[in-house]
Amino acid sequence: MSYLSSISIKEQLALRIASETQKQMDSILERIQQIAKEFKIAEKDKRSPFRNVLAVAVESTASLEIIKNYIRYQVGRGNNSSPIWILKQNKKLFAEALVEALDALRQDAEEILKRIEEACEEAQKQNKSNEVEAEQETLLKYLQNSKNQAMLQRDLHLELARLYLGYLAREHTALVGEQKENPKTETHDEKQKASKTVHGTPNQPTISK
Repeated sequence: MSYLSSISIKEQLALRIASETQKQMDSILERIQQIAKEFKIAEKDKRSPFRNVLAVAVESTASLEIIKNYIRYQVGRGNNSSPIWILKQNKKLFAEALVEALDALRQDAEEILKRIEEACEEAQKQNKSNEVEAEQETLLKYLQNSKNQAMLQRDLHLELARLYLGYLAREHTALVGEQKENPKTETHDEKQKASKTVHGTPNQPTISK
């Protein structure tokens, strides 16, 4: 394979990956909204801690493990970190749930690459043009090479993690904005405080004069 043909293959794959990633985002966005609402992240801290994580994620030396390590580090910082990281739901910290969600994006990356491979196989069957057939065959060989597969999955997984964190930051901002628009709505924490005040303080007896 010549240098130019290798560049051409990578360009074609980049376009196909971008297209398939866009299709996958609906499912990913649903999961982002679910985790944000499940842990009620907008109620605990109005400032988003996700911008800092995203800044780490987009560094040229970033990897999925570096991102996860940074998230775990936030838990260890205690009061010096956002309280969002230590929110609990069903005995699980938000930071733990987020790390698991980022790990789960590996399956999304695999699905995207699988769809591209299947599309190449289908195009190869349907097109009788020798040129098109040869092009699809070249793409398939590249995709099915174990080293290329590992590289593509790793890079795509990282890109999906970056997208996830970016949209999570947006979701947090949106939820905070919704609360500002509805100031009369009590937050989960406010309801808990009110409940403790009512049930924790006994009624004062009426003193007759």
